Amino acid sequence: MQIKNNLAAFGHPKAFALSEDGFEWLGDYEITADEVLGGIAPKANKMEQAKRLLRELAETNNAIQSNEIFNLADEQGISKRTLENAKKELSVRAKRINNTWYWELDKIRQ
Repeated sequence: MQIKNNLAAFGHPKAFALSEDGFEWLGDYEITADEVLGGIAPKANKMEQAKRLLRELAETNNAIQSNEIFNLADEQGISKRTLENAKKELSVRAKRINNTWYWELDKIRQ
């Protein structure tokens, strides 16, 4: 977590996990410096929330309008950028049909 900067915008906090298998980056993490220093439990990892949302949508939909996905994510406090990153990690493809963008969810890696 970045706590000081004089020349540019603050970077986004990052999370990692240590296990018997080694080191693993978890991605962007929604936590403040006060929460880290105060020992307050952080909110759930937004990247994991975004991936879970896409996997849940894939269970019942082969494709869905991107605007609909962005609206669902926004309701859960997931930013567009985080959702786009989750889309990339899960290899979701976008397809344009009649001037409307759809995300093809049928091939999401579980």
